[in-house]
Amino acid sequence: MIKKRVAGFLSLVFVTFLTACSTLTTEKLTCPVTGFISETDYITKKQAGTGDILYRAYFDRVFGFCNRDGEDLEIEVVVNIKGGYHPDQAASVKKDIKIPYFVTILDDQSNLLIKHNFTAMVQMNTEGYGQAQMRQDLRIPMANLGQVDQAQILVGMQLTPEELQTNREEGRF
Repeated sequence: MIKKRVAGFLSLVFVTFLTACSTLTTEKLTCPVTGFISETDYITKKQAGTGDILYRAYFDRVFGFCNRDGEDLEIEVVVNIKGGYHPDQAASVKKDIKIPYFVTILDDQSNLLIKHNFTAMVQMNTEGYGQAQMRQDLRIPMANLGQVDQAQILVGMQLTPEELQTNREEGRF
């Protein structure tokens, strides 16, 4: 008799646990379009004074995963960055590269909803090349996006005016 009551109680606890888990799940759905902002997806860092190229870095890939949580859209943005020192610099410089970048979310009418700044640390190997993968979790009310499949997640590097001008004049390497 005690075994039946314990088994019945454990069954009730198990069913309650499963019910609780099912109410905590989020709905997967299509993410806004994800991409780079033209002319800010790469950097050529030059040495002050001489103008010699110190290093170059670029976004290799960006993508997102989305879940609906109630009235909010949870977005995980994944950014892959690759970089390398100029061959003339690689032997003398062995430090990692800090790349400041931003992630923006635009609604379906291209209005800026949020912008967050981050810094990636590209760990360099002994040959002077490296990469980093950054993951950022963002949350935004669904109602702010309009049509989710026409909203945008855009990523760019935080460039100085001089670095942006270099990108415009010299183009991507």
